[in-house]
Amino acid sequence: MNLFDSHCHLDKLDLTPFDNSFDQFMIAAFEAGVRRMLCVAIHPDRWADMAELVAPYAHSGEDRPQVWLSFGIHPTEDRDYALEAEAIVSHVRASPYCEQIVAIGETGLDYFRSGEAERWQHERFRAHIAAALELEKPVIIHTRAAAKDTIDVLRRHSHLQIGRRSAGNGQESTARPDTDRNRCALSRTRAASRQAQYADLCHAHGPNAGRCTG
Repeated sequence: MNLFDSHCHLDKLDLTPFDNSFDQFMIAAFEAGVRRMLCVAIHPDRWADMAELVAPYAHSGEDRPQVWLSFGIHPTEDRDYALEAEAIVSHVRASPYCEQIVAIGETGLDYFRSGEAERWQHERFRAHIAAALELEKPVIIHTRAAAKDTIDVLRRHSHLQIGRRSAGNGQESTARPDTDRNRCALSRTRAASRQAQYADLCHAHGPNAGRCTG
């Protein structure tokens, strides 16, 4: 069985069981059936190191998975970090790893710790959506204790297509598709997501997957 790890943070691994070798971990993942991975961004300040780590895996090999990247900032990270849509677009287009970037995020709303009063998350969420539309890339969405507000924000962008994904509370959110131009995936925060297929997201992304638009 070939697996696609649709949401992983390869820069945050404990590599102790693999002699502190990232390459050994990737070989083990391949032997376990993982053929593709999407390494999801958490914070722009740590993104360059993450991208450099997985750069050797930009293309599939006989003994290693292929790794793609996203760019963005997690909704619970660094509330004072300003990240406008224009900055996201500029970073992606100028990045030496542009061809590996296939999605924007992860972004979204998380009220689990911050509470609904933290409206700054909404501004950041909208910035990611605007950037994704400009770049014609899908959005990876994290939502926890904020399902209704998350869907409300997405519905204001009626041309977005919302794919079926589990939210952080284990419930599933769906909306009828409008176009094939952009798709949003509500990203699971539980370990079960590690075996979820990413094929529908790649299909929706179509010919723009791994392409630097602009």
